[in-house]
Amino acid sequence: MADVKYYPLWNEIYDKFKDVDYNGIITYEQLNKCLGFDIRDKRYIFQRFRKELLRCNDKALECILGKGYRVVNPNEHSRLVCMEIKKAERRTRQGVEYALHVPFDMLDDVEKAQLTMIANRIQNVHSALVGESKSIKSIAVEYELPGTPRFKGDK
Repeated sequence: MADVKYYPLWNEIYDKFKDVDYNGIITYEQLNKCLGFDIRDKRYIFQRFRKELLRCNDKALECILGKGYRVVNPNEHSRLVCMEIKKAERRTRQGVEYALHVPFDMLDDVEKAQLTMIANRIQNVHSALVGESKSIKSIAVEYELPGTPRFKGDK
């Protein structure tokens, strides 16, 4: 008797939509029709599809509220990078807040020392993210390809 192999649901939508052109739109209706249920009810399936589409096909998806997802053009990936770094900044800033606003009088000496070291490290991570975010943004926004060098005699 042959073994029945499981075919993951994310693979079904991957096979159907992996060849969508850049700037193409994948609607919620298309995804729901392919799977037979509302994709918004099982986000983990879509997240895996999104990850595989990016890793295997170099295609990133961006949400279009109430409609579906757009396949982002390659020249827009730097904007997505900047957005993700901003999210990371906010998350680490929240981590800094958790580490700094602790009732230290309720902790023993070991816990105080641990939390102080953690607070120092997370502040370093946050400040590095802020600095790198600014430099990446300046590259993404202000970068120009260098011109062709001219030599004497060239016209």
